[in-house]
Amino acid sequence: MYKLLLIDDEPDILKGMAKGIPWNQWGFTVIGQAFNGLEAMELIRREPPHVVLSDIRMPHMDGIALMEKLNRDYPEIKIIILSGYNDFEYLKEAIKNRAVEYLLKPTDLEEFETVFMKTRELLDKEQEQEGEIEDLRNQAKAGKDFQFIRIFNDLIRGYVYDEYHFFMEALGILFQNCVMVVFDLHFERQQEGDPERLSDLQRTMAAYCNTRKTEFRTYFCMDFSNQLTAVIEIPKEETEWKCAVLTFLQELQSEVQERYHVLLYAGVSDICGQVSRLYGGYGQAVKCVRQKMFFDSLSIVFYPDLDLYGNTVQIVKDYIDQEYCSNFISLDYAAEKVNKNAAYLSKLFKRETGYNFSDYIMQKRMEKSRELLLDHSLKIYQIAEMTGYADGSNFIKVFKKYYGVSPNEYRKLTFYADR
Repeated sequence: MYKLLLIDDEPDILKGMAKGIPWNQWGFTVIGQAFNGLEAMELIRREPPHVVLSDIRMPHMDGIALMEKLNRDYPEIKIIILSGYNDFEYLKEAIKNRAVEYLLKPTDLEEFETVFMKTRELLDKEQEQEGEIEDLRNQAKAGKDFQFIRIFNDLIRGYVYDEYHFFMEALGILFQNCVMVVFDLHFERQQEGDPERLSDLQRTMAAYCNTRKTEFRTYFCMDFSNQLTAVIEIPKEETEWKCAVLTFLQELQSEVQERYHVLLYAGVSDICGQVSRLYGGYGQAVKCVRQKMFFDSLSIVFYPDLDLYGNTVQIVKDYIDQEYCSNFISLDYAAEKVNKNAAYLSKLFKRETGYNFSDYIMQKRMEKSRELLLDHSLKIYQIAEMTGYADGSNFIKVFKKYYGVSPNEYRKLTFYADR
């Protein structure tokens, strides 16, 4: 049965509605009656109903003021207006305040039944959705449901469904700040059994992490790469969130090590302000945990802190060293690789290496081209292509500016020097 509150300043009408309508047959029970909005609010505070059926014109607090207050404080309550005034302004206010229906007095029984059966269907659907959300939430907490893991993995890989609001409500992080955490697991002793038993242990760990009582709302699961992944909500007013998250993760590391004999290395993203940024946050956390070998004294690495150790620059230099011969390499390309703004990366690279990004690439290309010129079987245009220059004339120009001689002149000089 859904709870119904009746509100009207005319006693006869109020009594007639309470006694003369078969509410129970339609799935409703009248839990109270009020003569105005003020009285209604007192009853609502004590026992919120599912539906209010209210008049518009009433003393002390009219139906419009009541609707506004309910929308602000009790948005889940369904509002049905019963008015003796066919007034467009009243109707507009009812629509604005999400009234389910605007009925005019006198209203016959058939019309009442139609409206309340429609309202019951709406409430049934909402309860069904609430049940599904609760199931998802429980499954998330248990960390065992394949469907939940699939959805979670799709979200952190950038595949956002039209209905993602529904799923993220189940996670409880729809419009909250959060950070992504990816854990790398290292077992202190050799685990017995096959990989499936190992995965079972990992899932057990995820379930255990979800049952811990913490100051943060956290959701752990094993992703499809068999890493332990978590979303941790950060209160918006939390300014020192890094310290709080660090303490939380250190406590978790200690507990997991004692209970499962597993060392946890954690990579932590920057704050993800909305669901669409979970994908980027996941990438940040993965980069952090993969760089743990650079931080011998650290088992928890925060994404923004990578730059403090010059690690971002080292990663970029590694990319250049491997791909400088490709003509597609650029500052934007490198910035995308390390998930940084191109202008910021340019300044960071200059500060750490003393070279501009483009100058560093040119240096690598020139060094390689000088080496290739020693092979006289190679044409100049071939060497240009092999060092990332699509245009041979541009390569010759750059080479001459860098070394003071053309590639052919350099080749002749080295030839005679060898003799």
